[in-house]
Amino acid sequence: MVLMIAVVGAIAVNWESSLAQEAGGHEHCFAEWCIAPQSTTIGPQAVTVRVRVRSDAKQASQKPDHPQAWVIDARGRESGGPQHLLDGLVAPDGSYLATLTFTISEPGTCPRLLVSEGGWPPFLGLGYAASPFTARVEWRLCQIAG
Repeated sequence: MVLMIAVVGAIAVNWESSLAQEAGGHEHCFAEWCIAPQSTTIGPQAVTVRVRVRSDAKQASQKPDHPQAWVIDARGRESGGPQHLLDGLVAPDGSYLATLTFTISEPGTCPRLLVSEGGWPPFLGLGYAASPFTARVEWRLCQIAG
């Protein structure tokens, strides 16, 4: 029981530090698949983000594990969830562009894009919300060229 409490405590402490923050359109890789925002349009009721999904693998095709994305407004409200446009199969050293649109009222002048890859094991659903089992990365969209 004490061991279980210690493990849960360690995960909770490290959870906040599992969020990587990238500057501009810098690419972030989850194992062997990578994502980078290419452009963004911030409107009064919606935010559109065009991203490049790329495989960093050298031999085998890659498919992201239950990717999710959210836009977070100035008040911390989130809009998004599972993004099936991001979970396509990508050949070694291949890439594709995907356009994600998020409906969000009052996004503010610099909303953030949060992307996560599902956790392990995926059948438990541990990676379907922000959790210690989910790798996450965040970009400030005002730093991405329009």
